[in-house]
Amino acid sequence: MTSLAYVAVVVGGALAFTPGLAGHASSGDLVPLAIPADAIHVAAMSLWLGGLVFLLAAVLPSRDLDDLRNAVPRYSELALWCIVALIVTGGFQTWRQVGSLDALRDVWSVRRFDDLY
Repeated sequence: MTSLAYVAVVVGGALAFTPGLAGHASSGDLVPLAIPADAIHVAAMSLWLGGLVFLLAAVLPSRDLDDLRNAVPRYSELALWCIVALIVTGGFQTWRQVGSLDALRDVWSVRRFDDLY
């Protein structure tokens, strides 16, 4: 890895921690677990969406079959792990903020009721 790649990883990691330090992850229960979970959530979302944009904007328009054969499987594997990370960290954050399945049902019931009126 080049020194520029190290700088990109450090800056990206710092940016991924920013929403958690300023948002809901920094309050409530289990803060030492919530902040890294939020950073993983943000990084996974960024990699998934950024990779998709790169694939659609840079790789697909070239129509080079060799590039597509290399890029699409690599992106698919990255996307799979990003979605797994999003589900796990999102589930953890939901459980941490709401507390129980009963409370989650109550929250969704209230939200649906609010949307009707």
